Amino acid sequence: MNDSIRIPLVLLIVCLVSALLLSLTYEVAKPKIDIQEKRILNNKLIEVLDANNFVKLSEEDPVLFAKMSPSVEEVYLAKQSAKAETTGSIFLLSKPGYSGDIKFLVGISEGKVTAINIFTQTETPGLGTRIEEETFLSQFKDQPVNQDKYDTITGATISSSTVIKTMVENIKRLTENLNSQEKKELGIENV
Repeated sequence: MNDSIRIPLVLLIVCLVSALLLSLTYEVAKPKIDIQEKRILNNKLIEVLDANNFVKLSEEDPVLFAKMSPSVEEVYLAKQSAKAETTGSIFLLSKPGYSGDIKFLVGISEGKVTAINIFTQTETPGLGTRIEEETFLSQFKDQPVNQDKYDTITGATISSSTVIKTMVENIKRLTENLNSQEKKELGIENV
């Protein structure tokens, strides 16, 4: 066989075998990855609002989701048990920062922001990544939902401002757009 045909053919076969092996590895690892991601999410939810049970609010309620900020990606209802009343809600918010999307969790219960936790971010290491530091995050803990003045981080103004503005805008929209029954369903009737 001519080298001009044999070499590309061998290369094609190597590529196909590599792609097949990579696909199989992914399929084998995917269930374990999913379990780990759920564990990480659950731990972050607990850090934001202490509860024993979290129920993801379905996006099948388009009326409720339409009243929320466009930055809301997911909503979790916090309960002490599966059949208990909702004690608060956690909102997964996403907004572009300096280097990419910043996704973070905001817990609201009894008219207060219980805490926030940065879920994912791709900000500049050493600057924008400071939004994950406790000195920045602690200022939100147990603050009234109507508070809108928080400190930004010097050198990471865009990243920290994104978190602050997105949270404040989301809470304002919830306050203005949801009726008392919807607020009760979300466990945020004091908002």
